[in-house]
Amino acid sequence: MLPIVAIATGDPAGIGPEISLKAALDPRVRALCQPLLVGDPDVLARQAKSCGIDAHIHVIETVGETNGDAGVPLLAVPVLVVRPRSCSPEPSVRVPPERL
Repeated sequence: MLPIVAIATGDPAGIGPEISLKAALDPRVRALCQPLLVGDPDVLARQAKSCGIDAHIHVIETVGETNGDAGVPLLAVPVLVVRPRSCSPEPSVRVPPERL
């Protein structure tokens, strides 16, 4: 079994989603590992559509759900929209340890 390698999709407004998706679909990458994208599902779906990339992206809840099939597993981490007046020292989104 190939190792699972997490690929962060990066800044949703940058080139990260496109590059990470292309990397996860590249046969050379898939020959070395099971890529696991980490990012916002909506951002990735929009980027795939705008780039004409036909990718079977399936959202998973835990890394253990990665099964090495032809699709691209995505550990969902929604984009956090921060408005200047709503900032606080506490994080708005917490990923439970059991999802990692």
